[in-house]
Amino acid sequence: MAVDILYDGIRPAESRQPIEEAVIEAVGDRAGRWKAWLTQGDGEPGFSIRVDGPDGAGFSYRFLKPRERSVEFVLTTVREGIERLNGIKAP
Repeated sequence: MAVDILYDGIRPAESRQPIEEAVIEAVGDRAGRWKAWLTQGDGEPGFSIRVDGPDGAGFSYRFLKPRERSVEFVLTTVREGIERLNGIKAP
């Protein structure tokens, strides 16, 4: 696996796996060790994702609006955020 999910606080539980899979797909087969933190405060509908990669590369985003919490939006936002870090494109 190219990315380790280190903390997962996404609720409800049925939303957790699709969001994790979106983050894993967004990282793809990029070289190096990648780690992701998925967090959500108690009683908050939104959640945050932070992805750290090799050489200190990092990206984070807070998904607050309902449309932002869709799997497609998460996948696109994380993928584009990682690509903007250092011009890193998916292989």
